[in-house]
Amino acid sequence: MSAAWEHIGEIANVAQLTGLDAVRLIGLIVKAASTARTHKKNCRQFAQHLKLIGNLLEQLKISELKRYPETREPLEQLEDALRRSYILVNSCQDRSYLYLLAMGWTIVYQFRRAQNEIDRYLRIVPLITLVDNARVRERLEDIEKDQREYTLDDEDRKVQDVILKPDPSVNDAMVLKKTLSCSYPNMPF
Repeated sequence: MSAAWEHIGEIANVAQLTGLDAVRLIGLIVKAASTARTHKKNCRQFAQHLKLIGNLLEQLKISELKRYPETREPLEQLEDALRRSYILVNSCQDRSYLYLLAMGWTIVYQFRRAQNEIDRYLRIVPLITLVDNARVRERLEDIEKDQREYTLDDEDRKVQDVILKPDPSVNDAMVLKKTLSCSYPNMPF
């Protein structure tokens, strides 16, 4: 599949997600994270972080908050960031294993950037003044304290090291074959 077609596919995915509120988008991301084939740990950590945010957002009347321009715009930006995050997490199950390994650290940085962007939008929304409630403040503090570290899984790192090695050994070839055969059982070697 060419890069142009992949880009069109991503646009189609974003379009399908239009109209879903932040809580529903978080639910989709959590579900996609549970079925990720690569970057499993990063996907699950990211999903855990988003669950904290989803729990906070469930306490709010999002449809009511969207009536006011000062909260509607940041909420829409948060939803846009969540749509992009869904595509990131979903790519960990849809994209080829070799593509994800080759892009390993780039994807790790995308997780970090996505979490920072989502957290930034949460700070913009003046939720504290609209919903003056101790539970909401406590959950916001929990979200800010929840700083995750994103990195490659050990198995992904081993395979990436083998791929990047200029002169792979027979043992290296076996590591690669074993890993790929687990991910793609019907692929002949």
